[in-house]
Amino acid sequence: MRQTRGPGRRPAALALAALAAAWMGVATGGCGLFTPAEPEPPGGGDGGIRLPNLTEPDSALYSLETGIEKQSPDLYRHAIAETTVVTDADFHAVFDPQDTLDYQISTGTLPPRDWTSRDEMSFFPYFASLQPVNYDAYFTEDPDRPDQRGPDVSILYRRYRIWAGAQPLAVGLADLTFKRVGVNREWKLVYWEDRRDTSASVVRSYGRRRLDSL
Repeated sequence: MRQTRGPGRRPAALALAALAAAWMGVATGGCGLFTPAEPEPPGGGDGGIRLPNLTEPDSALYSLETGIEKQSPDLYRHAIAETTVVTDADFHAVFDPQDTLDYQISTGTLPPRDWTSRDEMSFFPYFASLQPVNYDAYFTEDPDRPDQRGPDVSILYRRYRIWAGAQPLAVGLADLTFKRVGVNREWKLVYWEDRRDTSASVVRSYGRRRLDSL
């Protein structure tokens, strides 16, 4: 770019001043050029910590995934069916058989026969506090099993990876059943069938993390 002298340099000086002001906004906690954007929920919106409208299964999955990333009990609970909120459904989870066997061998006790929404909401603070850093959660479509979507019940098959910085916290596969529940017919997670990912067997599954919290 050609350099200018004298009065012609005034616009460049103003531009530098504006950039400095933007940088100061970041340093003091304000909005600046380098403020990271929040993820946007399905259906649009301004993102952030607000609770999404659960008008589709993907909205509930977004609330679940973002709840893990932000370690937010409110976002996480928003995706889970609870009998304390609706009368026609509750959340249940089942474990990989190998996880239940390993837990029984290592602890000398039997794992719970049923895992409900109450168990899940007691477990979540434990999982959220495993590492004092922000998490990254990825629930990607399983290429080997297409989703089964219906007007009132949908099953989403996902491979999940949850990281705390560079450390993997949970790796596995999940068959997630979402259902329209309650008076408002919102989509909620009612069933999580958890399975180990044999390609990453050295990392605990989410189901095993549930058992570790007991």
